[in-house]
Amino acid sequence: ISSCLPALYRAKRVLIVGDTKQLKHYSFLARSKQTQLLAKNNVPESSPGAISYRDNSILDLALKTLASAQELAFLDEHFRSKPE
Repeated sequence: ISSCLPALYRAKRVLIVGDTKQLKHYSFLARSKQTQLLAKNNVPESSPGAISYRDNSILDLALKTLASAQELAFLDEHFRSKPE
């Protein structure tokens, strides 16, 4: 999330592409460091988990903040497996 923020801040429109069936986001940010950052920036720990860099990717954040299902699109085809 943090590496995407500068681009999101400057963008007029954003398209986030991802696949929830692929390897999940993994962060090396220690939970204690995240807690320190929250305290330093006066963000309550009871805030929604969407701001957690440790537990969420930019795709997770985008999916949590969609206003309607019309903002979500699916591919017509995929090549995850061999055709029957």
